[in-house]
Amino acid sequence: MASQSSTRLYRFAKPLSEVITAVPSTPADLCATDAQIWQVSVCNTTAGALTFSLYDKQATPRYAVKAKSIAANDTVIYAWPEGLFLSGGITWGASNTGLEVSIVGSYKS
Repeated sequence: MASQSSTRLYRFAKPLSEVITAVPSTPADLCATDAQIWQVSVCNTTAGALTFSLYDKQATPRYAVKAKSIAANDTVIYAWPEGLFLSGGITWGASNTGLEVSIVGSYKS
């Protein structure tokens, strides 16, 4: 979660859904406008390792998480206490079906 002292705590008014959802097995847009994220929880529900990627939508994408291997039946939490800005939106994807994610963040409406 964001630091209470963060001056960038509420950069955008529209929150990303924090509901646990499946990550697509091919890259797809999570949102298509500037965004800021504070925490991503990734759970692998399968019996084998899967990779997870999350990046912005600049002409040359910048990765927040690049092809990170998530072990079978494991959960990984990524946190950016001051928030991580993603220019132009967020794209995400997994190497196969079976990853479930919850994200704390907001985006420009």
